Amino acid sequence: MPYEVEVFLTKILPASVGSGLVLFGLWRWRLATWPAAVAITVGFVVGRVLTTKSAPELWPVDSTQLVVHFALLALLVQLSGIGCKIPKAAWIAARVVVALAVPYLLLRTLAQPPWESTLEQVLWFGALGGALFVSWSALEWRGTRLTGPAIPVALIVAATGGSIALVQAHAAGLGQTAALVAGVVGPVALMGFLSPDSKAGGGAASVAGLLLPVLWLAGHFFGDELPVASVLLLTAAPLLSLRNWWLSGLLAAVPTAAAVWLAVQANPPSPYGY
Repeated sequence: MPYEVEVFLTKILPASVGSGLVLFGLWRWRLATWPAAVAITVGFVVGRVLTTKSAPELWPVDSTQLVVHFALLALLVQLSGIGCKIPKAAWIAARVVVALAVPYLLLRTLAQPPWESTLEQVLWFGALGGALFVSWSALEWRGTRLTGPAIPVALIVAATGGSIALVQAHAAGLGQTAALVAGVVGPVALMGFLSPDSKAGGGAASVAGLLLPVLWLAGHFFGDELPVASVLLLTAAPLLSLRNWWLSGLLAAVPTAAAVWLAVQANPPSPYGY
């Protein structure tokens, strides 16, 4: 059996089914955003457990294994306002803290960091955290205003294309994780088609909107070379979503295709055939 087919059948498909079961088990709350966030997180955790064949470590040595922790953090932020009224300023502050902490936790183990002093390190993490906060918040804001499958379809396009780009950058593990994100967002898109008035896209954006940029960053810093332009294009792709789902997918496909092309150009095939 081809490796790609085996990965799909043994890891991505079960995770997608898990996401779908949770989502449709919470069908009565389909007009809220949080069920999609719960479903995606549960499916993602299932997929990661199947991939690593073990429960997530509390504090893994390999910082790229923190993706499960980041998904749980995103879910926690999404669920923080349920059942209690939290001031908007406190909710925004929580998002800022998460957005600043994620790049630090991800890149703390870099063998050859691009910064040379403490000041440069602070500036790097501040810039990365600020960019992550803006893209994550903008996508979730967009998701709460677009009903139906528009946002999930755009996320699937970006995640699938990003998976290909990561494989081209010789980061196959990260590529598989991006494909996993696409798989667990699939049931959310299906819910959008079945219930056009659902706001599941906002829930999808709250988790996938954090996870995917993290994978692009990891591909740039830990892979052979995922170009900065590819990172920016893949991050921006879901933000082009419109109310029409197929147009959202088409618009997201344009920067995604450009990101894949740049990744291919940055990592040409070896003349020796390996």
